[in-house]
Amino acid sequence: MTQGQLERVPFTTGVNEVAENVMRGLAKGDRVIWSPPVLRYVFAVLRHLPAPLWRKIMDGGLTR
Repeated sequence: MTQGQLERVPFTTGVNEVAENVMRGLAKGDRVIWSPPVLRYVFAVLRHLPAPLWRKIMDGGLTR
């Protein structure tokens, strides 16, 4: 319905990619499986942000 009309959202994945990441993580015995794997590093950085800045990011306040 919206094919070709919306901008691609960063870090989106398809079901096949998620399934591959889950299978790979399970095979390695990972307790947490990130899909896409780059989110591991994104959230490693974001977890160290001060709460007011985190809230501003989550509200979309930095893009306005």
